[in-house]
Amino acid sequence: MQDGSYADHTDGLLKGCEIHAEDGRLVIGKGMLKFHDFIYLLMEEEEVAYQPKNRWQVLKAEFLEDDTNLDYKAYRVRFFLDEELELGENQMEMCRFYLREGSALRVNRVRYGKSDLCYGGRNWGENAASGGG
Repeated sequence: MQDGSYADHTDGLLKGCEIHAEDGRLVIGKGMLKFHDFIYLLMEEEEVAYQPKNRWQVLKAEFLEDDTNLDYKAYRVRFFLDEELELGENQMEMCRFYLREGSALRVNRVRYGKSDLCYGGRNWGENAASGGG
């Protein structure tokens, strides 16, 4: 989807896409992402399973083009966790976290001014429980 009202926005989160941890899963809420001049609408929540690994993990959005249909091209977003901190050409960082064995992932809501919008990645490294008090 291309929309002139977002032409001046840089790549990143445009609206929504709240991320929270729930029962061993990261849940990415409905929203809008911009990547390479295209607007991607997330009409449903997406889920990605996670587990403690004692190292940094990055939730990445990968933007894919499906041209199997000769009449049109479909563009979609795939979310996945990766231990590789570098981004591929068609990837965007949604958040990263460091979770130790025996710990629980906690997410503290971060507000940016008067808006809930976040342009760029979220770093949950300080919000991962250390297992202690």
